[in-house]
Amino acid sequence: NQNALQHVRNFVELNKGEDRKKGHLVEVQGTSKCCSTPWVETGGDSVCYDKFVKCDGGCIPEDWMSDGWPDCIDGTDELSMSANGKVLPHQLGCIHCGGVILSAGYLCQQSEGLTRSCVESIMGPGQCNVCIEEFIQVP
Repeated sequence: NQNALQHVRNFVELNKGEDRKKGHLVEVQGTSKCCSTPWVETGGDSVCYDKFVKCDGGCIPEDWMSDGWPDCIDGTDELSMSANGKVLPHQLGCIHCGGVILSAGYLCQQSEGLTRSCVESIMGPGQCNVCIEEFIQVP
């Protein structure tokens, strides 16, 4: 839908801007800052925000909190966007895990039985472990 796409473009241009992006937590003269690059050179191109919040191992400008746009995969910046007790970014983040979870579940079902520990052992550590219950019911 062209209207929806235009709405998203307008929101991003108005509220996020070309020069503002997710950042990196860095130490600048003994103070933690959120900067556009992981290294801050004197007179370089890095833009730093004094007011920021942690997000997905990095950071975002503080005014991106509760702005109606999910920036963090874990949903910590948009807690009001939830369905069934889970924030929308969590659910969207789980989409890419579906195939791996279902495959691991099938392998477990064919071998030692479908349990969470079996599925996790086949998948190994990673982001998808928090999404297991989105796709299969395990004891």
